[in-house]
Amino acid sequence: MDALGRAALRIETLSTRIWTQGHPVMRRRYGLRLVFRAGVACFTAERGLFGDALTYGHKAIGFGTTVPATQALLDAVRGVYDARGGPCRIHVVEGLTSPEAIRLLRRNGFRREEFAMDWHVRITQRVPRLPDIAGVHVHRVARDEATLFSTTARDAFGDT
Repeated sequence: MDALGRAALRIETLSTRIWTQGHPVMRRRYGLRLVFRAGVACFTAERGLFGDALTYGHKAIGFGTTVPATQALLDAVRGVYDARGGPCRIHVVEGLTSPEAIRLLRRNGFRREEFAMDWHVRITQRVPRLPDIAGVHVHRVARDEATLFSTTARDAFGDT
């Protein structure tokens, strides 16, 4: 996996962790938890966010990407979700999740749900120092642009 792929997975895991674990009120309101199984981050929720059926914040990240896919690991990850009584969703990254992992997931009854594109915004006083990653462009935006983005994203998800 190249640097861009590793960075994308770190951002996905970190942003999901911050969003689901960063505030005690949110953790309690939605029953959000995070456990790791052999390097796979297993995010769970007791209640759906934004009125959905346990989609956002309820997924396993790293299976077949940062961690090799095995039946034993898949069983351990599924055990996390079985214990919580919710569906097991494995985050599959197009082009980065190994073909072996995809085949293993299919053999175990997993199916594709949807395609999603995430945008991440960081508000800081100064531009962060980042390593050069081909294809990634970080630039500052004005506060009103950031506010417009966050308002649009909030409204799109029906949040308050």
